[in-house]
Amino acid sequence: MDYFLLISAICGLTTILIHGKIMTMWGIRPLLNKINFIKELTNCSMCIGTWIGAFYGIGCHYIMEHHHSYFIFATLPFASSAWCFLYERIVVLLDDIIQLLDVK
Repeated sequence: MDYFLLISAICGLTTILIHGKIMTMWGIRPLLNKINFIKELTNCSMCIGTWIGAFYGIGCHYIMEHHHSYFIFATLPFASSAWCFLYERIVVLLDDIIQLLDVK
């Protein structure tokens, strides 16, 4: 359950960073888009999901001092990348279905 919550938090943060209106309202996105590397990251859910997972993994490694911390540190970037990509595809698919139903 903890790992599901962790992956859900990473997917949520990825969605906020890529699509969140709050990033534009507060002027954060235009500021971050001046850095080419970050601008490219915010256009790719797999890319930013990997880096967010890596930072979460590092945080889990230093915060949670138990025997699973190396496993989390090593695998969380890959798992978060895959889940963020899957989450993004599901959201796009649902959006396409909604638009298709609105047309009819």
